[in-house]
Amino acid sequence: MSAVNPQEELGELIRRSRDAKGWSIRHTAQVVGVDHTWLSRVERGLREPDDEVLVRLAVALERDVAELLAARGDLPPIDVYLRARYGVPPDQAAFLQANLEWLIEHRAGLIDKSADDSSRRPPRPSDGDR
Repeated sequence: MSAVNPQEELGELIRRSRDAKGWSIRHTAQVVGVDHTWLSRVERGLREPDDEVLVRLAVALERDVAELLAARGDLPPIDVYLRARYGVPPDQAAFLQANLEWLIEHRAGLIDKSADDSSRRPPRPSDGDR
């Protein structure tokens, strides 16, 4: 039976992943750090995990975070991913998030500048440099 909405699709993917590992819902909940009744509701499409729990589920179930996010229909902020997946401290994760946002905002200008720079010939060494 195919999932009707993103919550159900995500829950189905989590359940299949858990079953493939041979884990009970209680064991999975314990590994992820959530209540087993809450996880059961997620698997049935009645609840939706927040970004941090979703990343912890992906790590525990050895799934690509992007796959779970795609099933849910969105992407988490990078700082949430960095904290959950790699244990990056919140202040450093926020710093990285801000830098990423700046790069995204300015990428067109950076690409244009790079293209302009690549069309120029590198300077020739002067006689004194040889």
